[in-house]
Amino acid sequence: MEHAMPTGGRSDREAIAEFMIAHEAALRRRIGAAVRGSPGVDADDVFSTTLRRVDGAAARGTFRMRSAPEAWCFVAQVVQRAVERHRRRAARMAEAVARLAPGARAWDEPDA
Repeated sequence: MEHAMPTGGRSDREAIAEFMIAHEAALRRRIGAAVRGSPGVDADDVFSTTLRRVDGAAARGTFRMRSAPEAWCFVAQVVQRAVERHRRRAARMAEAVARLAPGARAWDEPDA
């Protein structure tokens, strides 16, 4: 059963923006739970990425605002991908820091 979300003359982009604003608190809770225990992953960064990607999909026409359940499903997929991407980036950064750490210690040592 589809719950129609009439746009009332608004674009899909405006409709999804209103959806995201109306559900911001729930979305932030979902993202917070998804990134909990992921060092180096910031929930605000994931939220921002999610907003950009959902807006981009609406702007390109690859996502249309037809129903709240469908929107939640789409947004949940975007959140999951954003969390995974941010986790991979944090892991790469941690690896880079670990590789550079021995060299950094050499710079801290006084000249003999």
